Amino acid sequence: MKKFNLFAVLLAVISFAFIACERPEQSEMDLSDLTDTATISGALVYDAGVDTTGSVDQYVINQFKPVANRTVFVEVPYSSYNFNGNQEGSKIFETTTDAQGNFSIEIPTTSNGLRNVTIRMQEFTAYRSEYKKMEGSSPVFETDMYRYTWVKENVTLKPGSIEFMKEDDRVCQFEKVSLEELKETITLVGNIQLAYEAGFRKGIYKAAANATVEFEAEYPE
Repeated sequence: MKKFNLFAVLLAVISFAFIACERPEQSEMDLSDLTDTATISGALVYDAGVDTTGSVDQYVINQFKPVANRTVFVEVPYSSYNFNGNQEGSKIFETTTDAQGNFSIEIPTTSNGLRNVTIRMQEFTAYRSEYKKMEGSSPVFETDMYRYTWVKENVTLKPGSIEFMKEDDRVCQFEKVSLEELKETITLVGNIQLAYEAGFRKGIYKAAANATVEFEAEYPE
C-alpha cells in the first residue's frame, strides 16, 4: 500500500512538471490569432534651418525637409494584448520612411485596441543653419550639427487607421550636438614655412613662428 501511494505522488509531481514546461514564455506571445489591425501612417519632416542657397531676398528661415530612409519603431507592451497586465516585455514592429518621409505600418490589435504604445523614429544628425546678425547689408549665418529625434508616447490604437499628419505631430525635435560628445580624436602635425625674397636670392623659406593655424572641419551626417 505504501508503494502505491509513493508511486501516485511521483506521478502527480511528474504530471505537474510536464504541464508547467508546456506553458509558453511571456516573451513568446503568439499574435498570429489576432484578426484586427491598426494602420499607423504619417509623414515626418525636420527643420533644417535657414536655406542659405538662395538670394538675400529669398532666404527661407525655417526650411523643412523630409525625413528620408529612417526606421520608425512601434513598441507595444505585451500587457496591452492582455488587459490583465500579467505579461512582461514588449513587441517591436518597424518600417522605413520613403524619400518623402512617408511611412505606413500595420499592427495586430485586439478588438478593444492597444494602450501605452510608443512610436519613435531612428535618430539622426544633420547640419542646420541659423541667422545670427547683419554685417553691413549681408546676413551672417551659423551652421552646426544637430541631433533629430521623434517620439510619441502613451498612444492608444483602435482597430482602423490613425494618421499623425498635424504639424506638431510630424516635426522632429532637435538639439545641437556638442563636440564634447565626440569621443574619438585625431592629431594633425605639420610644419609651415613662409617663402620670401632676400636680395637677389629667391625661394628662401623661414619658419612661420607664432602664426595662427585655423582648421575647418566638416562632420558627416
